[in-house]
Amino acid sequence: MPSVDAFCCDEQQSCFVYECKKAGKAMFDYQIEKSIQELVGQIKGSREYQEYQKINEEVKKNPELKSQIDLFRKRNFEMTVNQSERDWLAEMENFEREYAEFRKNQLVSDFLAKELALCRLLQKVNYGVFGNLDFEVDFLQ
Repeated sequence: MPSVDAFCCDEQQSCFVYECKKAGKAMFDYQIEKSIQELVGQIKGSREYQEYQKINEEVKKNPELKSQIDLFRKRNFEMTVNQSERDWLAEMENFEREYAEFRKNQLVSDFLAKELALCRLLQKVNYGVFGNLDFEVDFLQ
């Protein structure tokens, strides 16, 4: 009988170790996966996650507004990722001016605030893991 101390990291999350080796798939230690699931449970139980889920459901009731919010989020993300461009600061200022009126909508403002709070929680988790590992990411600076 195969050991269940490890499993495949595929979409089913259910095959045995020998099946993983046959398929050439990566395996996770069962304890690590168990810890991940516990962490996910803690995150889902957090105030930040609960509040985000609640406001997200409100936003979904208005598909047009959700589409506008998603466009705002996409553009904001793209600008954040492309910070090395020469005119980034000017572009960010224009972006903020362009969306100033939009952000006055209370539902939009609340959604973005709840999303930011959840993102900060997830960043804290990420920093907590990477900050305690000897894993060099200096090349990103």
